Amino acid sequence: MRKILDPSKGTYIGGHRGAARYYPENTMLSFEKALEMGADLIELDVHLSKDGIPVIIHNHTLDETTDGKGRVNDYTLEQLKRLDAGSWFSEQYAGLQIPTLEEVLLWAKGKIWVSIELKQTPWHYEGLEEKVVQVIETTGMVEQVQVMSSDHLAVKKTTDLNGELMASMIYHCKLLDPVKNAKEIGARILNASWHHLSKDVVDKAHQAGLLVCGGLNNDPDIWIMMQEWGVDMVDTDVPDVLKKVTRLRV
Repeated sequence: MRKILDPSKGTYIGGHRGAARYYPENTMLSFEKALEMGADLIELDVHLSKDGIPVIIHNHTLDETTDGKGRVNDYTLEQLKRLDAGSWFSEQYAGLQIPTLEEVLLWAKGKIWVSIELKQTPWHYEGLEEKVVQVIETTGMVEQVQVMSSDHLAVKKTTDLNGELMASMIYHCKLLDPVKNAKEIGARILNASWHHLSKDVVDKAHQAGLLVCGGLNNDPDIWIMMQEWGVDMVDTDVPDVLKKVTRLRV
């Protein structure tokens, strides 16, 4: 793996929640398979357990991807670890667990970059940014992660806690000046769906020293178009599919 994100040497494919089209999302199995498929990064989502441990699951509630019920932060880590995070996808994956951020980072170290999304909406996890940064620092992964959020205050707080961390600003609407907004909160990556991007936006971001992520995309034709704009990276549920149409830069 490249030690730093250097799109001048090629574009990057991020495995969205691992290889979510094929395996139960946000599980160690899904992350491992994304790596096998050639992903350059794995993308994951972080919440806090009741006892304040950063855990990996997309939704604020357990019902959709485990056999548990209710909110993630109503359960301790020990209780969360008892849940089945695989059967909802297929019975053949019964028994898979919700991983912690620490477990994923220790596994990824020296293997693959990690994109960490802070899930601070629709409600707020007190201390999430501090706890995530602490895990990143104690696992020695400051130079191998990017931290992102659609909560721009969370991004700002993260960059204030550790200015060496690469931060990404996610936005879901057409901002008047997304490049200015990103610079103001200390982000080094703009992250938006292709609907909110254009070659002009990408060029402006690059001129300001920012990288650009094309959000989540599973369509090879759209990824080819985004590469023509100069987009540096994309997240996908099918890293093997987009990898086939990813161009190397010279």
